[in-house]
Amino acid sequence: MLFPSAREFVFEYRDYDQRVVHMSRRLVHEVADELFHTGEVPDLGLDHLRTLDPAAVTQWRESLGLLSRELKVGGIETLLWHTLTRGTAAAFLRMYPPRVRALPRAVLLPRRDRIRAAVEYIHEHAADPMSVSDVAEAAGLSVRATQEAFQRHLGQTPMRYLQTVRLHGAHRELRQLDAATASVRDIARRWGFAHLGRFSGAYQAAFGEYPRTTLRN
Repeated sequence: MLFPSAREFVFEYRDYDQRVVHMSRRLVHEVADELFHTGEVPDLGLDHLRTLDPAAVTQWRESLGLLSRELKVGGIETLLWHTLTRGTAAAFLRMYPPRVRALPRAVLLPRRDRIRAAVEYIHEHAADPMSVSDVAEAAGLSVRATQEAFQRHLGQTPMRYLQTVRLHGAHRELRQLDAATASVRDIARRWGFAHLGRFSGAYQAAFGEYPRTTLRN
C-alpha cells in the first residue's frame, strides 16, 4: 500500500509484516515526466486508494528483487544499480500512475521549448498568484507572443489554461482530504477561486459533479 503523505492515517492489522520502500522524490518525478510528460509539478497526485493491477504489482516485486540482489553483490554505486532504481520507479508509477494533468503533446516538440517552459511554470506555480506577465517572463517571451503561442498550439489563453490546472488541483485535494476536516470553500480559495458559486459551476462542467459531492465520496 502507498502511505498518504498529506495527512494522518490509521490502519488495523493482524500478523502484519511491514517492509517500507523509500524512493527519491526527485527520481520519481523525473521518471514520471519521462513516462507521462507531467512536467515540473510539486505533486503527482498519486491515489493511495487505487485498486492495483496484479501485473503491475508483480513487476514491482520483481524490480525490488533485482535491486536487492544488486545491493548484495555490487552495492549502490554501480551503473546497474542506477539503471535498476529507474526501473523500480517506473514499476511504482505503473501501480500508481500520476493523476496530474499531463503536458499537452503540442508543447513537447523540441522547437516549442519556450511554450513548454510556460506550461511547466503554470503547473509548478498554479497555487500561487499569477499573471500573463509572469508566464511570459518564465518562457522568455513577450506577453503578446505568449498569448499568441497559447492560442496557436493549445487553443486557449494562458489564464484559461491556468484555470483548468487549478480546477484539477482542487479536484485532487477534494478526493484526498477528509470531509470532516476540509471544506469546499477553503480548497477553492487555496486554488485561487474567490467566488464559490462560479467555482462550483466550472468544477461541475469539468468533472460532471459538484465539488461537495467529490469531497463526501
